[in-house]
Amino acid sequence: MPKGVEHEAQLQEIRERYAKDLDRLKKAIDRGVLSLRDWAENNPAEFAARRSIQFATAKIGWRDHPPRIVPDGRAKARLEEAMARLQAQPKPVRDRFLRVKVEPNKEAMLEAFRAGDKLAETLRACGWEVQQREQFFVEPKREALEGAAAKA
Repeated sequence: MPKGVEHEAQLQEIRERYAKDLDRLKKAIDRGVLSLRDWAENNPAEFAARRSIQFATAKIGWRDHPPRIVPDGRAKARLEEAMARLQAQPKPVRDRFLRVKVEPNKEAMLEAFRAGDKLAETLRACGWEVQQREQFFVEPKREALEGAAAKA
């Protein structure tokens, strides 16, 4: 049997052998992160001066995802409809915000929204908006965890 195939078979065997343990540990971690998130949501004053808190074994906090351009939340503002309204705009607007592939130039749209110019209003009228979401995170400190594991 070729070495690559043999290694893959060994890896598969190891994955199967430890799958239940890994699944159990992943669920425990997910429960812990959910508990920390619940605490963070119920204690916003702890985050008043900063977006994260450093503990001995981990850093927790809130992170913003990069902004993205999407059709606005109106029920009728589906992507195709928003695209059709943008295609109906004058040529300078189409050239700036549409690509040859006839897809929205989201980078230019985001730039227009950030600048707050008249073109941002045109984009809103066409059914576009900027969305950015926040996500809770936990970053374990590996050194602290390795030290705790060595003591155990």
